[in-house]
Amino acid sequence: MEIGQNPERVYKVVKAVKDAMEKPVIAKLTPNIDDITKIGLAAEKAGADAVSAINTIKAIAI
Repeated sequence: MEIGQNPERVYKVVKAVKDAMEKPVIAKLTPNIDDITKIGLAAEKAGADAVSAINTIKAIAI
């Protein structure tokens, strides 16, 4: 499982970055998950200043 698909891991990573940085932190969310709201809420709870709604979509034809 990717880090961005696990709310607990997202929380830990965002929290660690927020604790180490004075600059705003933007969590970039993956669209490759059934319920993106859990990931967004984990990032918010960890202190993310903003979220980027989606990252690259797998298997997209350009």
